Amino acid sequence: MANLITLLATDRFPVIFDALTACLSIRDIVALTRTCHALNPLYQKLVKQNAWDIDRRLKKFVKDPRGFRKRLAELDGIISGGFALQFMDRVEWEGSDLDVCVQVGEKADAFCRYMEEVEGYDFASRKVGKYAWTHVDLVSRWNLEL
Repeated sequence: MANLITLLATDRFPVIFDALTACLSIRDIVALTRTCHALNPLYQKLVKQNAWDIDRRLKKFVKDPRGFRKRLAELDGIISGGFALQFMDRVEWEGSDLDVCVQVGEKADAFCRYMEEVEGYDFASRKVGKYAWTHVDLVSRWNLEL
């Protein structure tokens, strides 16, 4: 019978490894890496296995995740809300969305143009909060056809 270190520190039991690590929070993973030398590389192993692959997660919402992230960075935008929480916790909620914040004005306009022209989205609504940021809700053209 294999012990916990054998299950987590080797590649002999990938199905069991995935099942166990899927139940662990980031805090738990870091704590495990500090328990013994054999588990020290656990975090790196999870990263290499795409536990936090942002592009894979973004594919649900955009055609070109890298292009989307590049454009968002150019415009000083951020991903927020449930998507960010789910990504960090390595979970997916049914019916979740992608919240993006971009500064009001030219940057928000440029981001909206990018989403329409490159990613195929249409405006659903646009709300300006009390801060110098806007929250833009976009609905995919594909979703509108349903």
